[in-house]
Amino acid sequence: MRGNTLERFARSGFSYVSLTVGQDSIPSIEATILHMPAERKRIVGAPDEYVFVEAVDDILHAKAEGKLALGVDSYAFFVKQKLFNNVVFLRVIV
Repeated sequence: MRGNTLERFARSGFSYVSLTVGQDSIPSIEATILHMPAERKRIVGAPDEYVFVEAVDDILHAKAEGKLALGVDSYAFFVKQKLFNNVVFLRVIV
């Protein structure tokens, strides 16, 4: 969900989109863990278009500035891998 898809969400009036970074196309937990900071870097690297969400206020800030608020979600991946007790770990690496 990159490029034109995110632009379509923004043009359609979405305020917030949660990107799933732990998915079947990423083969291992190690790869997922490496992928999450890369997504954050991509979002933070486009400050004219996106705001990386860490709190609800970030969504409100993005909306006020006409930007799309983006967050990352990998909870489903951790549940599938039976690692949901480690979800607290996401806050540290993202």
